[in-house]
Formats: sequence, structure tokens, C-alpha cells
Amino acid sequence: NDDLFYVCFGESTINDGVSIVLFNLFMSLESLKNEQGITIFGLALAKILVSATGAVLMGLMISLITCLISKFSFKIPSTEPLLFLLTAMCIYILADLCMFSGVIAVMVSAFTLQRYGEQNLQTESVNSFKQLCKLLSNLCECVLFLDMGFQIAFISKDEDKVDWVFIVSIVLLCVVARLVAVFSQTYFLNFRRKQVGKQFSWRDQLIFVWGGLRGGVCFALSKNQYLDKQKSNQVVFTTCMIILETIFVNGLSMRPMIKKLKIKLEPHMENAVASKMLSEPVANLTRFAKVVSGRTSSFIKKMSQLDTLFQRMFSKKVVVDRELEENIMQVHDLVFKKQKMEAEAQVEADKQHFKKKYKHLMRKDDEQLQSLLLPK
Repeated sequence: NDDLFYVCFGESTINDGVSIVLFNLFMSLESLKNEQGITIFGLALAKILVSATGAVLMGLMISLITCLISKFSFKIPSTEPLLFLLTAMCIYILADLCMFSGVIAVMVSAFTLQRYGEQNLQTESVNSFKQLCKLLSNLCECVLFLDMGFQIAFISKDEDKVDWVFIVSIVLLCVVARLVAVFSQTYFLNFRRKQVGKQFSWRDQLIFVWGGLRGGVCFALSKNQYLDKQKSNQVVFTTCMIILETIFVNGLSMRPMIKKLKIKLEPHMENAVASKMLSEPVANLTRFAKVVSGRTSSFIKKMSQLDTLFQRMFSKKVVVDRELEENIMQVHDLVFKKQKMEAEAQVEADKQHFKKKYKHLMRKDDEQLQSLLLPK
């Protein structure tokens, strides 16, 4: 189900960035313990806004500069992927140094580079960059879970330091918090989605609750808290147990739960290759039709114009030029009408040919056969 997938994926990505911001926020509140509650709340809200806004601006500006460099640079497939990789690393480090959200900055950078920078690279470079990202992702996951396994082994040797009541309580609290967060936010989100008939049902919301897996960011933050050794080990071990519980219990039971709740899935397409090849042109034609028919809002039109301007400035290829949209739609209509007329003419010719060739074989009293074979 693409709708559920993209919502879960986007929510998990944003959650990683927000969790780092909140972690740094709560760590800095230690120095404000003598301040009033309203002061602490105001400073916390300002920090969140500054962190998110700064991350977006930093990721956007540096990525646009990279797109501009790639537009006028020489094409060397062996070094082009390094330009994008170094850009992502620099953005994360700079955002972290400026106390911005590095995850949000890198995410904005990925959107920008994919939209305006990918057209400046050769196909070999794009494929190499994607394979390099997958390799680094798998490598980092292996190192992280290896470290987590070592932490579990070292801490669990001293059974007196493990508080299983605390661990079970935290796991249950995570489930309750996830349940409240998903159902409360989805309740307000459905007000908007009802207008287009795509509101989330209670079954979909249960999938959101069950899909709240914890991972690398959660474990990394647990190792960066400043507590005494005994409490620090308890926090790290509890975090590891939460991660293992969500991976093995929630992750392994996700498929049976989807079947049990009868979640609507995408239809299986036999011609998968053809479907993938035609999906993008169909989406473009749909967007063209909305533009020609005037069914797009003024905000979408302005954003589309801004997008076209950015493509001309930072890309060697303009994906869609607004001046050509109406012409493309007209050409599509003419081609469709021509093909339809040719098909109708061919069907009519086949009927006449069939009538002349096999008319002597037809029984006059067989009205049903005549109605099927003879043209009206």
C-alpha cells in the first residue's frame, strides 16, 4: 500500500531528525533548571523552530551550490558521485556544528539534489552513487548492531544492574505513547484527507502504531547521555531491549497483522516492466490535464513556475517547461484521436471482410450469430 508506505517512511525520517533536536533540547535544559516554566517553554519552542528552519535553509543553499557546480563541471563518472557524497557529509557536519538538525538538512539536500542535480550527472554516475549509498547504509547498520550486541553482552553479565521491571514498563509506555500519538494526530489529519476520500481507517492507524520501529538513532542517543555509569548502562540496555522488541515482535508480525486486518494492498501487475515505464508519463499527462483545464490552485502554479526557474538556473535539462505543457497535451489528444479513428476503421474493414467471406456459411435462422458477426 503506497499510501501507508510513504506516510510511515516520511514519519520515521522526520522522527529521526526531531528526536535529535529534542534530545539536545532536554540536555540543555539542565542549565535552565532555575528558570520559570514559561521561560523554559519559550526557549524550547524557539530552539525547535530555529533548528528546523536553519536545517532546511542550510540543506537547500549548499545543495543548490552543488547543483550549480555540477552544471558547469567536466563529466567524470568516477568522481561525480563523490561530489554528492561530500555535499551530504558537509551539510550534516555543518548543521550539527550550528546546532541544527542534521537529518532534516540532509533530507532537504537529497530532495534538492535529486530534483536539480541528477540531470547534470551521467547515468553511470547516478547508478554508482545509488550503489555507494546502499553499501554505506548496510555497512553502518552492521557496525551499529554489532556495537549494540556488544553492549547487551557486557551489561547483561551483571544481572544485578538489569532492572527488568523498569524495562517492561518502558516498553509498555512506548506502546501507549505511540498509540496516543498516532490516533490523536491522524484524527486531525483525516479532516483534510476526507475531502479527497483518502482518510485513514482505524486499521490503517493500527498499522502506523505497530510500524513504529526503533533503530540506530535511538541507540546512538542513548550512548550520548551524561549520567553516572550505572544509570547510563541501564539506559543503554533498556534502549537495546526496546529496539530488539520492535524489530523482532513488531517487524516479524507485521505481515500477518496486515493480512489479519485486511489492509488494502496495491493490485499485482503482471506487466511490471511496462507499468513502471508508463507510470511517469501517465503522471505527467495527468498533471498536464489539470494545468490545461485550470484545476490547479494558484499556489501550485506559482510553485511550478519557481521549480521551472530553478531547473533553468541549476540544471542542464528542464524536466517540464510550462510553455510546452499545453502543446504536449494537444499533441497527445490528436494522437489519441487518430489512433482511435484508425482502430475503428480497421474494425469496420474486418467486419466487411468477414461478412463477404463467411456469409454463405451462416444460417439465416441464427439471429444471434448474425448479430455478432454482421455490422449493424
